[in-house]
Amino acid sequence: VNFDNFEAIIDKMGGIDIDMSAEVAEEENRNMGSNLHEGVNHLDGRLALYYARIRATDSDFGRTGRQRQVVEAMISRMKELNPVEFSKLMYDYLPFVETNLSDGDLLALAAMAPAIMNYEMETMAVPNIDTYEDQTIQGSGMVLVPDLPENCRLLREFLYGQESLDL
Repeated sequence: VNFDNFEAIIDKMGGIDIDMSAEVAEEENRNMGSNLHEGVNHLDGRLALYYARIRATDSDFGRTGRQRQVVEAMISRMKELNPVEFSKLMYDYLPFVETNLSDGDLLALAAMAPAIMNYEMETMAVPNIDTYEDQTIQGSGMVLVPDLPENCRLLREFLYGQESLDL
C-alpha cells in the first residue's frame, strides 16, 4: 500500500480516531493547517498519514509507535462493521493492495476475519526498550547497536510465551 492508497483506505473507512499529545497536535496543525487538540481527534486519510510520519516531535521510536497506533485504529474501526459492510470494505480495498496472495487465499482470509478480529491485539518494538546502545560511526552517523541475543529472547517470549524460553 503506497501513501496515496493509505489515505484512500482511511477515507473509505470514514476516518479513524487517534489519541494524541498536545505537542503532536500542534506540530500537525502547524504543517497541515488542521485544528487538532490534545486528546482524541478524528482524522481523515491525509491527516492520519501525516500523523504516522511525524518525526519532529520526538524520535523514530515515537514515529513507529504512531504508525502502530494508526494501524490499530484502522483495525478497531473495521471491528465496528457488520459482516456485509466488512465484505464490501474488503472488496473496495483490494485494488489498493499489492500482494502475491491469490484471490482464493484472500477470500479465505476474509472469511476468517470476523473470528480473528476478536483476538486481543498486542505489539512489540524491536529493538526493545533498554536493549540497544546509541553509537556514532565515523563517516556513517548515529546508529543503534542492539543486544541481539536479548532482542531475540524477548521476541521469542512475545511470540511463543514464557515456556518457549526453556528450549
